[in-house]
Amino acid sequence: MVTINLDFDGYYITEWLPTEKHQCGGVYVVYTGKPTVPGKCSLREMLYIGKSKDISNRFSTSHHKYQDCLNSLLDGEQLYLFFADVDDEERAEAALIYHFKPPCNENLKDHLNCPSTEITVSGKKIFESFTV
Repeated sequence: MVTINLDFDGYYITEWLPTEKHQCGGVYVVYTGKPTVPGKCSLREMLYIGKSKDISNRFSTSHHKYQDCLNSLLDGEQLYLFFADVDDEERAEAALIYHFKPPCNENLKDHLNCPSTEITVSGKKIFESFTV
C-alpha cells in the first residue's frame, strides 16, 4: 500500500485563483458553498476532483466541467477550490474520485486503476483520511 499525504490549501473562489502559488502538479477539489464570515465558508457538496501538472491554469471558465459545476449552485452559493501539491497526482486523483464519486466526475468512479492507497489529509481538512 502507498500512502499519499494531501496538504490542502484554500479555499479559493474561482474568480481569484492565486496563479503564482500553484504552478506545480497536484490535485484540486471543487465544492459548492456559501460565505459565512470574512475568510470562512460553509461547504455543501463536493462536485469535482481534478489533477494537473500546473493547477494554476487548470480550473477556469474554459474548463470542460466549469458549467456543470455552476449549474449545481443553489441561491447564494459559489464555487470553492482547494489545492494540494502532490508528486503522484494521477494516483491521488484516482483514489479521491473512487472514494468520493463526485457528481461532475465521469471516469474512475466505479473502478480503482491503482493498487491500494491510503490518503491522509493535512492543512485545510476538507475531509477525513481514508484507504481505498
